[in-house]
Amino acid sequence: TYQKDFEKNDILEKVESKSVVLRNGGSYATESAVDSNSNWLSTQQAKNGSWPHPSNSILLCNNSTCFALINFLGAGHTDRAGKYKSNVRNALIYLMSNPPETERIYDNALYTMALSEANGMGCMDQSLKDIAMKSSKKLENLVSNQSSKLKKDINLNLFPEGIATLTFSIMAL
Repeated sequence: TYQKDFEKNDILEKVESKSVVLRNGGSYATESAVDSNSNWLSTQQAKNGSWPHPSNSILLCNNSTCFALINFLGAGHTDRAGKYKSNVRNALIYLMSNPPETERIYDNALYTMALSEANGMGCMDQSLKDIAMKSSKKLENLVSNQSSKLKKDINLNLFPEGIATLTFSIMAL
């Protein structure tokens, strides 16, 4: 048990340095789960920087990649710092080269949110900022043009992704 307690204390020291985690209910168990799942996720990244989707749809690969990138960014990893910096960098390169070619708010909101978060954390360079700003402007236009229809569809339960779409667009903008 001494070895187990030592390992637990070693991890807790890392957690304790993240006082925000502890103040907000984080623990050895939560950090261990984040680390374990991030490790697994890092092994699933394709050579092109994406996280593939079984359908091989570029759009769905983009969405999977956005979610994976948000996971790493949320755990404090960037393209310059952290255990998964190469995963973050490769994901950003992939996403910057593959913007959504759709007018769906959901896909554009997810893309904008991932790139804006990375930009806000100081990832990459001016090119990321430029792409994030362009994506944000596109999303702003999409929301402006489609929001009344989106809200109507949500109220009529015709658009199952409606709440997520509206929420992602608000978060991204």
